[in-house]
Amino acid sequence: MIAHILDARPVWIKEFASALSAVTPTIGWCPDVTNTGRIREYEKETLLNDPPLRIRSFPLQRGFAKFPVNLVAPETDRLVERLMRASDDSRDAVLISCLPHYASVTEKWPDQVIYYATDLFVAYWDNARLINELEERSCAAADLVCPNSGRVAEQLIREARCDSQRSIAWQLSQASAAKRTTDTRSGHESTRLKPVGMRDSVGSTQPAVKRIPTSNSLEKNERSQTGGFRWEWTLEK
Repeated sequence: MIAHILDARPVWIKEFASALSAVTPTIGWCPDVTNTGRIREYEKETLLNDPPLRIRSFPLQRGFAKFPVNLVAPETDRLVERLMRASDDSRDAVLISCLPHYASVTEKWPDQVIYYATDLFVAYWDNARLINELEERSCAAADLVCPNSGRVAEQLIREARCDSQRSIAWQLSQASAAKRTTDTRSGHESTRLKPVGMRDSVGSTQPAVKRIPTSNSLEKNERSQTGGFRWEWTLEK
């Protein structure tokens, strides 16, 4: 199996891709976005030392996901062919899309697709309607949707109609929307999460995928308590 990370420009994505490369062959794709990207053709591979990662640079047309650029200078087929060539005849080539702008690529990818939503993109991109549309398409094409916070998960379910049955967005949104109850134990406070019901796009109540959130959606905090330590699981963002 080989994993394609599209794209790996942010340092936190590079760190994620590097960790994944310890499990399976991984390529982090880093586009060079320019106004003339569509008429350029090259690939340049670099082996990073920190973090250890195989990186491939390639040209990409600026605004390729927007109308009318997506019609005048389409990039989807070229991107899919580029990634497939780099799959080395692997039977399982997993595409991990880290931006909603690659929705058309996820729709055409022949193998498994993961949409890794690393941020609340709708909050700072110029066209919120376009971002919602692209995220809806990305979620529909993905076999697994991985938002990195409860707030992002809620956005995907509410605006992108994310299917809770094939994603972890459900359990993250449960944790984020849960009612918090506080009690006192051994002289300090602890917080419990009480699940609340969520509904999918057709209005029927869905069961939780897991009662306990996955380890990659939580972070571990160590706090000093009366000379010792207490381990506590808290939501990531």
